[in-house]
Order: sequence, then C-alpha cells, then structure tokens
Amino acid sequence: MASISATLYELCEAVDHPVPTRDRDVEAVFAEIEFDAIEFCPIEFVILPIGDWLDIFGDKIVLSEPFESAVDCRLRDPGAVAELCRRARLLFRLDENRARTLVTEQVCECFRISHVGHCKRAISWFVNIGCAVLGFLSGFSQRSHKKLPSISALTFRVRMSNRQTRTPTSVLLPTVSWTAACDDVAAQLGPEDELLIIHDSKDDPVVDRKPLSENVQFIPAGDPVGCSGKANAIAAGMEAANHDRLVWTDDDFHHPPDWLDRLHKDYAEYGPTTELPAFVGQDPLAVLLEPVYVLGGTLGTYMGDHAWGGAVIFDRSALDEERFLSELRQTISDDGLLGEHISVTSVQRVRRVPMGGSLRQTLERHIRFNQIFSTHDPTVAKLSFGVLVAVLIGCVFFPLLAVVLTVLTAGVSASFGVRRASLLLTVPALVAAVPLGLYAFARDTFVWGGRRYRWHSKFDVEVLNE
Repeated sequence: MASISATLYELCEAVDHPVPTRDRDVEAVFAEIEFDAIEFCPIEFVILPIGDWLDIFGDKIVLSEPFESAVDCRLRDPGAVAELCRRARLLFRLDENRARTLVTEQVCECFRISHVGHCKRAISWFVNIGCAVLGFLSGFSQRSHKKLPSISALTFRVRMSNRQTRTPTSVLLPTVSWTAACDDVAAQLGPEDELLIIHDSKDDPVVDRKPLSENVQFIPAGDPVGCSGKANAIAAGMEAANHDRLVWTDDDFHHPPDWLDRLHKDYAEYGPTTELPAFVGQDPLAVLLEPVYVLGGTLGTYMGDHAWGGAVIFDRSALDEERFLSELRQTISDDGLLGEHISVTSVQRVRRVPMGGSLRQTLERHIRFNQIFSTHDPTVAKLSFGVLVAVLIGCVFFPLLAVVLTVLTAGVSASFGVRRASLLLTVPALVAAVPLGLYAFARDTFVWGGRRYRWHSKFDVEVLNE
C-alpha cells in the first residue's frame, strides 16, 4: 500500500492542514489528511524537488514551465524515450512492450497536463501514472554530493505487497571464508534482497557453509587477470546481481542490525552514500600509524566525499555499467574507480576496521593505500606529501605546533566517535609516514589478499605468483 513519508511544509499548506511545529510521525500527519491508499509497484523512493519543478499554492499543484519544457524536450528525443523505457522495465518489472506503453502513452500524455485539480488528486495521479519514472527522468532522487541542507521534497514511499518497505537490494560481499560479517548482513535482508558472497573458486572454505537462506548465494569469480582479486570479485558480483540498487561491503568489520536500513535512509536523502572507515591497529606499527589513517582514511574520505568499498550504496543506473566493469577488470582499487564514475556523499558514521596483525601486513597495506592515492589523485598525493614535510619542519622550530596538531587530530577522531590513546602519537606517526611513504612509492609490487601485484598504471595491472 502506498503512503507518503516526507516532512513537507508546502504540502500541509496546500491542503490547508496545520503545519507541524515539532517533529512528528510523518505518516500520522498524512493519515490525518486521509490520502487514498493505493496499490502500487515495488519501488521505494522518488523525490520531486519543490523549488525547481512544482509551484504549490492554495489547493492546487501546477507543473512549472521549466519542467514542462524539459519533459517535452526529452520526449522528442528517441534516445531519451528508450532510456525511460529501460528504466521503467527495471522499475515496474514490465516486459518491453508494457514498458513502452507506459512511457509513450500514459506517462507522456500526463506530462503534458499542466494543471491538476486538488492536491489529493494530484498526489494520486503522480503515484498511479508513474511518479517513479518522473523522479528518475531528471535524476531527482539524487542530491548533490556537496554537504548542503536538504531541499524540500515530496517523497512517495511505497510498501510492497510482501511488506518489504525498501527498494530490493543486492549486497555484494567478497570473501573466501565465512565471517561474522556474513551472518550480520544475512540477518538484515528483506524478502526481496539478496546477499552475494563472492569468492574465488569452489575450493574456498566459504562454500562449505551450510545451510544458506534462499536469498544468500555464492558467486565464484575465478582468479583475477589484469586486476586485483577485489576488483574482479566486485565485477562478477555486479554481473550476477538481480537488482538495480547495490551495496558493497567487506567481511572484516561488524555490521550492526540497522546497518542496511540506515544506508537506505541515507540514500533517500543524499543519493549514493558511503560510510567511513576507522582503522584500528592490530600490531605495534599499525597502532603507531592510526593517527595517519584518521587524517587520511577517515577525515579524508569524509571531506572529499570518497567512496569506501566497505559500505557504499548506489544504483547501477547512475553509471555507465559496461564501461565501469571493463575498467574494473583492468585496475586495483574498486572504490577508487567507483568515485571516478559517480558522485558519492559521505555520512559521519564510522565502522571500526582492524588493520595489520603483523609488521609485513601493515607495510603491505600502507604501500597499497599510498599507491592507490597516488594513482587516482596524483596531484593531491604530491601536495599532501609536501604539506606533511612542511608541517613536520614547522614542529621542529615551533614545538607548540606539535601540541596543537595532536589535539586537533584527537578532536577530529572524537568527532567521529573514535577515541584512541594512540592519537597522542600523532607527531611520531607523521614522522614515520615520511620514510614509509617514500618506501611505498619506491616499491614496484605489493601483496593483497595472498596475491602479489605490480601496478604499472591505473589500467595496467600484473598479477604475480606470491
């Protein structure tokens, strides 16, 4: 059954309903307005920005002229109509003929209506005739990746007949061993969701896990050729996934019971969204380097809106999937490449990820991270290294700067909910980062997940025998 699930000042005004003066249960507000309950297709959120596309006054909703012009322009473009049909097939689960009928007859005809009577009738019209297609027509469901205040929006939330209240989702989790993270995610799946456990081959220990629920599947990716094992696994998972909404995650951190729901709520507000990693050292060198990863891994991901492959949600329709998968099978970093194809908003919510365990593991991770950084953003990498050296020289001549730097790093970490005694070692960690960074750039290979790689350039990867 369909229900509206958005706080909207303009809507209350439009139907002459008292505007809430405090946070209230939105569905209760709309229950008072008594909108008709409508059977609808399995789609969760469609957002229509009021300020850009609709004028609301009195008890009427009127399509604004820019919107009308944009629709007419798109409907005269055969390519745009074909794209609408493709999305309608995915969205409404229709065959090609039914999708074309929906787009060319029902939706197109209704888009040409510039005035709709009462607000109640307008809402029903949008829901019945294709509000989902309308939302995706101009990418309304995505918010700018900049951290700006949310725009006022109408959000239509639809409950599916099987009571799942969010968009069916494919969760991609690469691993060769069943971990607690697999149980965490499997327990959060809705009836229409799926968890794809992507492994290398039938010999991996993970395939011995029995029994499995019907919406958990094993996907053998095979050995990587010309790319990392992780990139190869993600590519195989995306090809096997049945849904448009995708979530990538990892097997090495705890996923609380509301993890998947919160990602969906973030997506409804921001569009493609990522959480943040907080790396926790498991050996002395890894503990020493924690302040470096707070600044570069946690704060850097947040401020730069970089995708983190451990917890990122997006729709495959947001990217050129064929091109993306082709490039993914030629590179090392899955999330580094994803950030070059779509804009992602990072939310201030961290997941603690264990780092290292031995001196070699920590060194190999540090080399990989530095090479990913310098390959995907070489200018910023060089600038960051220069700033690091300058700051350390400043600490020698102005010791108070070292104290300020330590306090700031601890404050940044605390703002993300992470408090670690290792942050008192901020200056020693930054000093250690200089030779380690030079060492990382000098190394021509690194080990990741039991495989050794030589990364010649972004799309030139050689997989070596370890």
